[in-house]
Amino acid sequence: MIYLKLDGHDFSYEITDVIRLFFGNEEIMLCNDTPPEECRGIFIFSSITHYESSRVFTTRLKVDGNLFKEARFVWDVVPDRQLKKEVKRQVYLVLSGYTGRKLPWGVLTGIRPAKIVHELLTRGFCPDDILEEMRNYYFVAEDKARLALEVANTETAILDRTKEDMISLYIGIPFCTTRCLYCSFTSDPIKKNETIVDKYVETLKTEIMCINEIIREREYRIQSIYIGGGTPTSISATSLKGLLEFIDKSLDLSSLEEYTLEAGRPDSINEEKLEAIRDSRVNRISINPQTMNNKTLKL
Repeated sequence: MIYLKLDGHDFSYEITDVIRLFFGNEEIMLCNDTPPEECRGIFIFSSITHYESSRVFTTRLKVDGNLFKEARFVWDVVPDRQLKKEVKRQVYLVLSGYTGRKLPWGVLTGIRPAKIVHELLTRGFCPDDILEEMRNYYFVAEDKARLALEVANTETAILDRTKEDMISLYIGIPFCTTRCLYCSFTSDPIKKNETIVDKYVETLKTEIMCINEIIREREYRIQSIYIGGGTPTSISATSLKGLLEFIDKSLDLSSLEEYTLEAGRPDSINEEKLEAIRDSRVNRISINPQTMNNKTLKL
């Protein structure tokens, strides 16, 4: 059992992410009081004390009632948007010291590490400074830091040719064959929702038409479309074919560069669906495995 107590902030979600990096699915209990000394397990205390011109971050780790480490970090000038990041950093440092582990992506728990690199590029950081920031502030391993920089540079080349009147559309299909335990996206098992799938697809078409009116009024050009979920290929071949045909006929796709359809579940794909995709304007299928570990995929 892992006990977590917060004071001066409410970043429990972010801290839980960091805890899971080190302890997996160990049960985490958010508590208001410090557990008794005889309580077995790990106790993590995280606080921010707010002063007029500074913030003090305190992180305390107890194991089976014994103090392992208490760390304090004082930051004289810290924007509020940085508080969450710094709390995660301080908890990571303590847990890394306790477990003896340094993780490849460091404190990063999001799905877009290249976004951080883009922010640094916008602020005028050179490549060497970016790598140093990724290593020293986010604790990212050298090879991962270089990978994030490489991805960001590739994305920048695409973004630089994107004009102000170009837009991207995201179309969501919130159904899956089953819901994976690690999934945090809006999605429900399709068999439990069979009665509303067709109605959802038809309502989606109506929404696409409404969005298309705005696109025409503002003279936008569609550069990319991404159909995600959920798992879009979990719906029937007939529904998928109808939706793709509707998109092709309803939207002006003359400026389209990339059209992606997620198909991350092999058990949701068959020949009929692949033919429907082939016959549409889709030019990219995203297999997007969340992990290459088969045991995890079966959870």
